[in-house]
Amino acid sequence: SACSLMCESISFLSLLLLCFSLDINNVQGVLERYRTLEHCRNECKRLLTDEMKGMLEMKRELNFILEEKVGYFKKLKNSLAMLTVRKKKANDHFIYWDRTLKRLSSYIQASKEQSFVLKHGCYDLYQTMCRRREMTPSIKKDNIEDQLKFIRETIALYKDVLRVAITVKNNQAATQLLKSRGQYSRKLTLISGI
Repeated sequence: SACSLMCESISFLSLLLLCFSLDINNVQGVLERYRTLEHCRNECKRLLTDEMKGMLEMKRELNFILEEKVGYFKKLKNSLAMLTVRKKKANDHFIYWDRTLKRLSSYIQASKEQSFVLKHGCYDLYQTMCRRREMTPSIKKDNIEDQLKFIRETIALYKDVLRVAITVKNNQAATQLLKSRGQYSRKLTLISGI
């Protein structure tokens, strides 16, 4: 390959030197020189043809490698685009869950505060109702269910007391009206009949 190319070049150059060293005094010398030049021309043509074939083969190989690498880079570009899309989706997903987590955290905090306020408000109301009913608080501060049950019972009791008070007030007003008209005894008869 490289050695044979060098040997061919040396033989070609030696033929060329021989061509210029010949004497052209006679017809035979001119013919010899012509033959030598023709041989050199053929040799040059063969060498150039071989070089061109080698270059064409190298060009084909380079084109093949180039196509292979272009395909590889296209695949890499597609993979990069897919990864970019996946990264964007993952980032959007992360932002969504981060916001959800923050909302849940604030909701939990607000619920804790409401629970704290409700717990203390319920206990304060329970103590106030116990004082009004002249009872000592016996339910623990953490037992909200029993406190609410006591509050409901007390409210029901107050409703009953209010209903009775309204009824008594209405009866007293009716009694006063009847007394002013002189019909008090008739009302007593009506009430006893019921």
